[in-house]
Amino acid sequence: MNAPKGLTVDHIDGNELNNRKINLRICTQADNNKNLGMKKSNKSGYKGIFWYYFKNVNKWSVTIKYNKKTINLGYYDDIEEALRVRNEAELKYFGEYARLQEFKG
Repeated sequence: MNAPKGLTVDHIDGNELNNRKINLRICTQADNNKNLGMKKSNKSGYKGIFWYYFKNVNKWSVTIKYNKKTINLGYYDDIEEALRVRNEAELKYFGEYARLQEFKG
């Protein structure tokens, strides 16, 4: 792809083995970081969602990282609602770089 200096190549579908030109785009590293995969330590199965039990809250906490800051999107009893909120935030903050997650039921 011959990315210019200071830019990188992003895999639109997140699959680093899918190197078809239609799946590649030139972007900044900051934009590429917007659609990073889930951390291996994640236990909820969804990026940006974790069980919060501090001070007897006992709810799903939803966060998103934007411009090097973590934004708290709230606490939810239902993980499906938490996922909907996270997906909406992805679209709001990341636009075309959003990687929406599907509820696994």
